Amino acid sequence: MIRTPIRPSILVLALALSAPLPCLAAPDGAQPTDLWDDYWEAESLRKRSRQTKKLVDRGVSFEEAYAALTRGRPYRSDVPRGLERQAHVASGGLLHPWVVVVPESYDPTHPHKLIVYLHGGVQRPPAQRGETWWPRGFETADEGEILVVPVAWSESVWWQHSQVDNLDLILEKVRTRYNVDENRVHLMGVSDGGTGAWFQALRHPTPWASYLPLIGHSRVLGNPAVEPDGQMHAVNTAGQSFFVVSGGKDRLYPSWSVAPYLDLFSSAGARIEFRHHPEGGHDLRWWPEEEERIGEFIEETIRDPLPERLVWETEEPEVYGRNRWLLIDRLGSVPGEPEVPEFNQIQQPDGSGETLQAFPHPRASGRVEVERRGNTIVARTRGARSFRLLLSPEEIDFDQPLRIGVNGRELFHGPVATDVTTLLYWASRDLDRTMLFGAELLIDVLEGTVEIVSR
Repeated sequence: MIRTPIRPSILVLALALSAPLPCLAAPDGAQPTDLWDDYWEAESLRKRSRQTKKLVDRGVSFEEAYAALTRGRPYRSDVPRGLERQAHVASGGLLHPWVVVVPESYDPTHPHKLIVYLHGGVQRPPAQRGETWWPRGFETADEGEILVVPVAWSESVWWQHSQVDNLDLILEKVRTRYNVDENRVHLMGVSDGGTGAWFQALRHPTPWASYLPLIGHSRVLGNPAVEPDGQMHAVNTAGQSFFVVSGGKDRLYPSWSVAPYLDLFSSAGARIEFRHHPEGGHDLRWWPEEEERIGEFIEETIRDPLPERLVWETEEPEVYGRNRWLLIDRLGSVPGEPEVPEFNQIQQPDGSGETLQAFPHPRASGRVEVERRGNTIVARTRGARSFRLLLSPEEIDFDQPLRIGVNGRELFHGPVATDVTTLLYWASRDLDRTMLFGAELLIDVLEGTVEIVSR
């Protein structure tokens, strides 16, 4: 049985009570409220992009668009409650089933926390019509929470891009229908699902507030035989929150083999709560002991959508290049790059004191470490020829000059204006009221230039 005792804890967005939007001039007679209604009703990126163009063509101001996006869509009350089966086609043309469970007490005026559960045993055939794959106890959701259970199988396992695309589509569909608290979206996984939670943290962290990998092992992601999508970089766990449970007698992933990886992630800057059960096997018999603490962990862990410091490393910037407001754009070494720690060595668990590589890195990667202090942003790079920064009005004063320094050199000092097209471009992709961007900068490390990007 997998259930988390999430007690009612409703976060009310003060901006939801803001005054109505000012009127927007529409020369062809279309009313501004109609344009925004059409935007909110668009349930796909393609449709939102079409509505974005209409808003820009009508001359929507940055201030109005920012107020509307911060306030968010008007969620409907006549939406399904209880357990509902869903399915969609993700990348690769595969049909991915999933279920969403909404409490009968769902209130569209209040944001709800969202818990996504990844099951174990992915080497299975595709789910059949009418099959139940979610754990007992997931048929109902507690007040203030929404549950989602997707499916993985041998053709689409948790550590492949098809599942990254699948989870993104699920979050898009749930967020456009239900009022989800963007900063309380948690990823829980058991066994293979726990390994899948590690994969998301290492490759695609932006949507998640925390990860709960239970009796899983990140080491699996370094095994080429399981065909993980790309390389794992331990430094990418920096600043992220984990609740890990492992058993000393686990026949697959005993605690002694898990601990060195947790030490590695902790040294890179991850926040990890490790619950070791000496007599625990590859099962959940420890659940009654941990159930209350798991609920507390989920309750108290809130994502910071715009952290002051970010680190990201990737060998595939076109697919796995983003961590919130930082995007690696192109790879390539630059003369005079500073030395950065590798964060890929673990101690041999046999007590010999010898070290080994945690994850294989056959391809060259690039890393960017960036820190924001008011209107000053400083970055350190290794193997990243260019990167992008997304600037939020919540953190940057656009009435004051911005200063950008990279690897000890000042590359930019001057004004940056907000751009409504950039704002709508990223808002349409992120669907996040708390992570809105007023400008985008492209920093070319080799050339020493900063370009203000216009979408």
